[in-house]
Amino acid sequence: MTVPRSVEGAVQAERARAHAVVARDTARLATHLDDGLAYVDATGTRQDKTGFLQFVETGPAFPAVEFEVAEAMALGSGAMLLGRLHLALRRAGDAEIVEARSWATAVWLRGADGHWRLRAFQSTRAAA
Repeated sequence: MTVPRSVEGAVQAERARAHAVVARDTARLATHLDDGLAYVDATGTRQDKTGFLQFVETGPAFPAVEFEVAEAMALGSGAMLLGRLHLALRRAGDAEIVEARSWATAVWLRGADGHWRLRAFQSTRAAA
């Protein structure tokens, strides 16, 4: 898939966000999130920026987070990414790693400082 040059930064920011989630590095993760974040996961749970950061810090561990971009498009000074999301997660006290696959849409905004921040995220479990 060819990514328009104008949104390459959003794709890179999505990769950096995924790495921060895997590392549970909430300080770094916070720099990739817009203050008005609306994050809806595949279970239908909606979180704002504070709630998502708390979830990453105290919720299940994510040994792997991969977002394979299928479509990337410019939206004014922002970008929308659509793709396949693969998660590996481990709940506290559980040795088993659970694999989850979904389709996801991410809306990234480029601030006046040139930094990309995630404004909205929605995932839906993929059909088996």
